[in-house]
Amino acid sequence: MLRIGGSFGNVTKTVKPGEKRLLKMALQWVAEFAENSRIILKREQLTSLQQGTPATLALAFGMRQLIKEMTRSDKEPGGKEGSMRKMKGKGFSLIELLIVVAIILIIAAIAIPNLMRARMAANDSSAAASVRSIATAEIAYSSAYPTVGFPLILATLGGAPPCTPGIATACLVDDYLATNGAGKGKSGYTFNATGSASAGSAINDQFYSTGTPLGTSQGSRAYCSVEDVVIRLQPAGTITLVPSYNACTVLNPMNN
Repeated sequence: MLRIGGSFGNVTKTVKPGEKRLLKMALQWVAEFAENSRIILKREQLTSLQQGTPATLALAFGMRQLIKEMTRSDKEPGGKEGSMRKMKGKGFSLIELLIVVAIILIIAAIAIPNLMRARMAANDSSAAASVRSIATAEIAYSSAYPTVGFPLILATLGGAPPCTPGIATACLVDDYLATNGAGKGKSGYTFNATGSASAGSAINDQFYSTGTPLGTSQGSRAYCSVEDVVIRLQPAGTITLVPSYNACTVLNPMNN
């Protein structure tokens, strides 16, 4: 059985002495419910309850109000049975429903941040794969059309189905990626690629492609690549667009 320990100590400090025992019991119920539901309460998740985030503070306040109702409803003044006892046998009482809601809210506060991190990690992996696909297609295009070099824009690498390969529509990548998700991005990222000619070159002998998160909740870093087909990335937490070819070449490459 999962026991409630020091991680909840700071929460119980905000409760009056007479309510502390009931609060610990309620938190114990939450922990047991989570354990039975195969939800792992990691140490950092337990610690988040004492760090005072808006969600956890609201939950702690709600739990305190719930305990006040529980202590007040047990008996009315004059020794009469409380409303909670009168409801026995007639269905769920308001307090029982509040307990269920409180449990659901606490589990949601634990699970939703993990879900968001998992989605961001998936978007990061998808973006790296998309930038790699673009870079590979750029090399294939340059080999197929050596008099042109690298295409001027990303859309040239795709083509609407049924696609016929040519200079204007190479059919080398999925058209959804080639059009950057019809201008709306793909899997939380926006993509672009630009071919250009270096000094003295008659063709586009260089390119740089980018993959940039659409927002802070979509991805954790920005990617880029040039004609060496090495995927480079901004430092973790930097989601701004890699601004130029030269800026891309000085970034660190991915490990894999």
